[in-house]
Amino acid sequence: MNQVAQRLVAESVGALVVTDDGRAAAIISERDVVRAVASGKDLDSTTAGELGSHRVVRCTPDTSIQSATQLMLDHYVRHLLVEDENGLVGIVSARDLLGAYTT
Repeated sequence: MNQVAQRLVAESVGALVVTDDGRAAAIISERDVVRAVASGKDLDSTTAGELGSHRVVRCTPDTSIQSATQLMLDHYVRHLLVEDENGLVGIVSARDLLGAYTT
């Protein structure tokens, strides 16, 4: 988990994708790391897969901003994985969508 926190900082991102056999299996966010610290978990022995959310919601690169927003609201998530036929191509965050609505 310490490696997750370090990578979030190094990459200047709010979430990372946890993969299993090359497929997105979970997403772990800054919020997940904070919860782990607050609950007293040992960050050296806790894995990203243990703390990450396995409730992964996906969209495609051609999903509209409105549809992406609705997906987040319907599933109560803050990140959408963007995938095409070859796999993961990006992540859309609630912050990204907020920026789209304010410009």
